[in-house]
Amino acid sequence: MKVRQPAYIHGNVYLNGADHFDREEDCCESHMDPEVRITEEGEEVYLEITLPQDFWGIPEMQTEIITTQKLGMVRIVEQRFESPEGKALRLDVDIRGRAREERPLPGPVEGLHAGKNRVSVFHRILPQDRKNSIVRNRLP
Repeated sequence: MKVRQPAYIHGNVYLNGADHFDREEDCCESHMDPEVRITEEGEEVYLEITLPQDFWGIPEMQTEIITTQKLGMVRIVEQRFESPEGKALRLDVDIRGRAREERPLPGPVEGLHAGKNRVSVFHRILPQDRKNSIVRNRLP
């Protein structure tokens, strides 16, 4: 027996000729190659990406902060999405801990701009520091 599951897809960016989901309305498409690279310098891990001019100011792209209320209930177990402490979620910071705008940029990093971007996304913990360090967004 095949059971269809709902999928909510909007506010995504498709670059380098990638096709969007055929029922997605709020998205941005560009044939520009974003030249994505992950680089390391010492203890820092960087995301390097080039973004097109048309990535910003798209009126039909209505991104928003994701919350427990927006996500709704999980269909099978009838539970809401919540924090490990049982509190409602509000995903209003990016992976670097920086505040998201009310209409956030698509993806996990806020504050990107048209053109070349280079942002630190992780701080590597060195083997000698691992014993005493448990930090969110850290690489092994």
